[in-house]
Amino acid sequence: MAKYKLTWKDLTLRDFKTYLFALFKAFIPKKKIKTLDELEDFIQTKSAWVTQVTLYNYLKTRMGTRYVLHFDNDKFMSSVNLAKWNIYSVSIQDLTFFIFSYLKVNFNYKDTQQAKEIFNKILDDEISNKMPLDIIDEAKKKF
Repeated sequence: MAKYKLTWKDLTLRDFKTYLFALFKAFIPKKKIKTLDELEDFIQTKSAWVTQVTLYNYLKTRMGTRYVLHFDNDKFMSSVNLAKWNIYSVSIQDLTFFIFSYLKVNFNYKDTQQAKEIFNKILDDEISNKMPLDIIDEAKKKF
């Protein structure tokens, strides 16, 4: 592997935008959630983020510096994929319960049956992403 020295000429305006704006992202006002469709999208994206960060950081920590070598093993990857979908279904449940309990306590939101509808809709949408049907059925039963 050849060593490459990074120079200022290698950086583009797009690189500066990406890294500079990331610093100020915390101070930019967040878009407010106004509809149930936006709430569903929020639950889905945040649950996916939590799943990814939780699972892959855990694996990296447990495997050490040579964790990348394990990702070539097909049996290991099928196990990781199964764990990913299980963690994802539980994180959807957790975030859905939290959001609707928060809405009920702080805004006196009465229609808590919407939680089950949103949860089921998110899981049904994940069929197109090859989420195993047995995990979907088990998650729906537990909810």
